[in-house]
Amino acid sequence: MLVLSACGPKQGGESSTGPIERTDPDRAIARERLESATASLDVTVRRFALVSLSELDGQPAGGDWASRGLWDPEPAVQRAVITSLEARLPEAETSARLQEYVRRDNLSAYARCAAASVLARAGDDSTLPAVQAAIARAEAPWVAAPCALAAAQMGDSDALLTLQGALEGGELPLDMGFLDDLGRSGLSAAAPALESGLALLEDELELAVAAALLELGASSGETILRRALGDNDLVRPFEAIDFLMGADTDAARALLRRAGGGDVGVAAKLALIAHGEGEPYFAVESLLSADREVRALSCRALGGWLQSSDERPRRAERLAREALVQSLYDLEEQVRLEAIRALGTSGQPADASALAPLVVQDDGWQSIVASASLLKLVDAPTGG
Repeated sequence: MLVLSACGPKQGGESSTGPIERTDPDRAIARERLESATASLDVTVRRFALVSLSELDGQPAGGDWASRGLWDPEPAVQRAVITSLEARLPEAETSARLQEYVRRDNLSAYARCAAASVLARAGDDSTLPAVQAAIARAEAPWVAAPCALAAAQMGDSDALLTLQGALEGGELPLDMGFLDDLGRSGLSAAAPALESGLALLEDELELAVAAALLELGASSGETILRRALGDNDLVRPFEAIDFLMGADTDAARALLRRAGGGDVGVAAKLALIAHGEGEPYFAVESLLSADREVRALSCRALGGWLQSSDERPRRAERLAREALVQSLYDLEEQVRLEAIRALGTSGQPADASALAPLVVQDDGWQSIVASASLLKLVDAPTGG
């Protein structure tokens, strides 16, 4: 069986490309569902709703919804909004909002300096003094690590030494976002320290570290992930594929091509389709699988493929979109959720009519996700 992230809260013919009617009552219900979800006590629900609404908001820097997310008491919500705002750079208002956020005291270092890393990757080093001050106040190397990463990307050589020391010590929390930032940093000089500290880290971090090393160009990352793909464990190979699916690099694709056969080979082939490799027919066929994990991954693959290029074969594109619409009726919620998300990111306005019944039929998690996807199809990028 394939193992995929739940990505949800803890709880029991060719379509027209023209716009759908903006006054449809289902759109109003979707908006109400999503806005109500921003008050949820469930962090996962609240985070999803705030990020979705800030992405839909036509105001600079995500408008009031992004501001609300950045002032949310949960660092996980703040971090998610920061990640979503990166797509709006180099918009001046977004840069200013992130700069203001970095300069706030009494925030989680792993959220605050994630924003600094976002700015650094965009070539903005204006928050360096605030980040350096945070490093100086850090009571332990693991607390200083995310700010040292941001400062090192801004050219601070002392911060790079601090980062290397923290990585070698291996005292890092289970923070996948930090390792993702590290992999994207381009700081190849940090790779040896990360390798040295790997044996001291929690086992749950090994594949995330390997993915970061792979992005930094270290051969050890490839070795770890290749070994994981061939592991006899029922879970580990598919965890490796999840990381490789999220890494849009030649090295990741090369590992997926060599993944072998069986269920692992099927998952790897679907991950390659998600990267835009080839055509989507295997993913469409895999929607007939008796394994719900395969069907869910097929929906992810089709969504990724549809986003991968503006020059897709017309027949293949139509077939992929129709397959996702059909998957909205799958008996398993996990599959339906992946289809909903895929349509929200890669569908067309006319596909919103297929999402409307999922918006109005209940007020649970599926309805919230469907509401966001429907609004993305009819409102993005200007909001409503």
